[in-house]
Amino acid sequence: MATRFRSKFWSHAFENAKVALYVFCPVVTVFVFSQPAMVEKIVTNRMYVLYPPEGERPPTTLDDVKERAAKIREAQAAARAAQR
Repeated sequence: MATRFRSKFWSHAFENAKVALYVFCPVVTVFVFSQPAMVEKIVTNRMYVLYPPEGERPPTTLDDVKERAAKIREAQAAARAAQR
């Protein structure tokens, strides 16, 4: 009789522990991860995409392209003149 009671008790205790775990894990998770400080910590800790610093933008119009090409040609000519 005592062993039957003990086995039923432990099976119910185990089921109760599982239910408590299933209920409290999501509640604790929501509580922890809804804190702004924790979200900031996670976001700054998990930065996988690191963008390079923004450089010079490419020309957008035909006139800008022509100006840029002229500057490059001048720089190349100056470099050739400096080598001589």
